[in-house]
Amino acid sequence: MIGFCKTRIPEDLFTAMEKVKDDKEAFTALGMDFVTNMCQTILNDGLSPHLHFYCLNKEVAVYTIMKRLGWAIKSTEDLEGDEMNAAYAKVDELMALEKNASASASASASIINAV
Repeated sequence: MIGFCKTRIPEDLFTAMEKVKDDKEAFTALGMDFVTNMCQTILNDGLSPHLHFYCLNKEVAVYTIMKRLGWAIKSTEDLEGDEMNAAYAKVDELMALEKNASASASASASIINAV
């Protein structure tokens, strides 16, 4: 599949995948570890204030990653009152951070273009 779509896989991940390619459980565990570590790095290094998962009907994998990251997993039906308000406030905070970062990038680009 990677040859068909020309996807590039980091060499260390490819080597690790080759070692466990015939063991479905080990292969899945390797993938879960890799993605969890990648997500934690993205958050720790401030590369993004949030993550978005395309689970392609593999929601259990996403739930597992979220648990490993220490995130509460609740549906909107489970959230009520102050907890719901806090969840929406956090989303608003993250959206504001993203908007500010985008505005800063636009301002920087304008300055560079003016020079």
